[in-house]
Amino acid sequence: MGRDGKSGVSGGAKDVQPRATRMRSAASIAEFVDDPRGRCITGGSFAYGWPTPELCITAFWGQPDPTDLESLATLYALELAPPAQAHAAIIDTVRVEAVSPHAFGVIARYVQAHREGLAEFVTKLAIVRRVGFVGAVAAGFYETIEAPYPVSVFDQLGDALTWCEGPGWVERDIERWVAESADVPDLVRTVRRAIESTLPDSDLELVAKLLGTTVRTLQRRLKEHDTTFRIQVGLTQVRVAQRWLEDTDESITRIAYEVGCSTPQHLSTLFRQHAGTTPSAWREARQIG
Repeated sequence: MGRDGKSGVSGGAKDVQPRATRMRSAASIAEFVDDPRGRCITGGSFAYGWPTPELCITAFWGQPDPTDLESLATLYALELAPPAQAHAAIIDTVRVEAVSPHAFGVIARYVQAHREGLAEFVTKLAIVRRVGFVGAVAAGFYETIEAPYPVSVFDQLGDALTWCEGPGWVERDIERWVAESADVPDLVRTVRRAIESTLPDSDLELVAKLLGTTVRTLQRRLKEHDTTFRIQVGLTQVRVAQRWLEDTDESITRIAYEVGCSTPQHLSTLFRQHAGTTPSAWREARQIG
């Protein structure tokens, strides 16, 4: 019997959220825009999410690309009109290695152009910075641009979350999103998001349609990145299963069905391929740690 809940496997992956992973990955910018609450979207150098209606968070890494920041500024506008409500914001720059003047200018123009809306909807802003020159640049941004809200600078994301009264699980979520997105080509990242959003029934034709391309074109473009759709499905199934294993008490059989594996043995095979261990051993190691 199938994955529709009629053989003791009730609900679906979208119905049961792991305890400590609360933000869902949006398959596309359009999906995120449609309902950003409880979702996360990643770009080439950022992860942006609304873990709760009272908190929005952005994490940057590498050298933020101006094009990325232009896209992000468009997404930020979602915070300045209903269904958005008064909320705190966090900008985590700990993983940033360099900041270009162009990128700096994109954010400065956004703040200047939306000062009135920011003052109405953003109650406070926490900046998390790394030690050194880049951290000083991040922390000094609001010394050159007058802030329309209270700003505080922190060395640790956990301290920023406390100041913003945000839930502690956000820190773990951000670590995961960055780990799964940094140094990953845009196309592969987009394909993984689409696969995750369509589990447990993801397939090549469905993902190609979701991304507005043909099966043949998608296969060709993945080949250019030395990968295949089948490999990316397996990687995504393992990563989603790892969240369930770490954050819930669900059985491996249930988790296998939720990520689209026909049997627990199928999930174990994928784990050995992509994680070098079994689901049971992976869960046990996390519990011990």
